[in-house]
Amino acid sequence: MDKMHNQIDEDELMRSQMEQAVPSYDSYMSEVTLGREQALRELTVNLAQVKPGDCVLEVGCGTGTLTLAAKRQAGPAGRVFASM
Repeated sequence: MDKMHNQIDEDELMRSQMEQAVPSYDSYMSEVTLGREQALRELTVNLAQVKPGDCVLEVGCGTGTLTLAAKRQAGPAGRVFASM
């Protein structure tokens, strides 16, 4: 039981830390990619070979910038889902 309780505590700590990072994540990514985050996301979607009409699941989507790029590529006929 203690092992399970410790895991729950660790999960809650991780969730708390991630929630604190959300407001600054996009600006951080902009700095790290030297303002080329959009190009990085588009490259990632192209490497994943997302095509119009595809169904995509992004796991660990963060603030969703890659999810949005996948949706643009999948188009109106495609379906894109995200999971944090």
